[in-house]
Amino acid sequence: MAQLLDGIDTLSRLIKTYHPIVKRYFLQYLKQSDCIELRHIIQNFPAPEEESLLLTSFIDKLGGLDITNLEAEENFKALRIDWQRLQAYTNVSQSQLQLKQHEGLAICMNTIEYHSRCVDSMDILLKEVTDLSNLCFYQKFIQDSFQKCLERSDTAPYSVVYAGVCSHFINTCNDYCPEEHCFIGKKSIDLANHFLDMTAREAQRYLELYCLERLQMHMHTHPSFGAQLMAEARNNKEREAKKERPAPPIPLPGAESKKSKLEEMTQMDKNFAKMVSHLQALNTLPNLVVWQHTFAPREYIIHHLDELFNRLISQHIFQEGDNRYNYQVSCPID
Repeated sequence: MAQLLDGIDTLSRLIKTYHPIVKRYFLQYLKQSDCIELRHIIQNFPAPEEESLLLTSFIDKLGGLDITNLEAEENFKALRIDWQRLQAYTNVSQSQLQLKQHEGLAICMNTIEYHSRCVDSMDILLKEVTDLSNLCFYQKFIQDSFQKCLERSDTAPYSVVYAGVCSHFINTCNDYCPEEHCFIGKKSIDLANHFLDMTAREAQRYLELYCLERLQMHMHTHPSFGAQLMAEARNNKEREAKKERPAPPIPLPGAESKKSKLEEMTQMDKNFAKMVSHLQALNTLPNLVVWQHTFAPREYIIHHLDELFNRLISQHIFQEGDNRYNYQVSCPID
């Protein structure tokens, strides 16, 4: 579900970004393709006077489009209203022209209506096909889906899209219930903040685990670890002389790099993959607007990393518990 929501959001943002290109394409398509097809369909078309005038107006409107001046604002609202009027004329039993008997005309005009909306009503069209405001009434379902998304490294990069879905919740409000505006707006802000905070917390947690494992690997190259191995080998010889079971062997430095298969992943590899996926999610969007509030996903991970570093530094410096005045700075290697 996370990938589906991300695909909807990504396509919507791309269309808004490149709307001039989309507008130019459909404007040229209306004049150079749809107009020719419609003219071919209505040629020698038996239609009464009123219906014939409407069909002729469609041809004149599409044929008169100026595709060289893309800055001009085209409005096809009158054309769409005339198409609705033509359908009303041809759907009465006394009409000489029955639209159900001319399927090609209906298909062509519906295609023209859609293409015209891509030129002058793209915002309204996107709102109709990409609006996710109904999910406002299924918050438990969204939270469960978000939690499952965080648990897998292949879906975690799409976790921020749940915060983006919260920006659609305000579309459920209308003028008939103005008292719901503030309530739904606050709920959407709280939920978006929760999703971003949870994603940042998971990224911080896996980063801490990965750093601890890297630190443990570094400690295995210290001379003290070599002394530990020598002491363990001596103890095992003494146990063998006494016919006792030897202690389990201590993993040697570099043992984590030995793999029988390339696809085999160690725990450190899994933590690294999850850390990267969560950081990738927070780096997807520079900012996110929910009910006139701007969220910066990167600031969440920065805040949690500041807390992590402050806690680790405090644990390293203050070695005497709550006695902050009699502390002793330990050696970094210890």
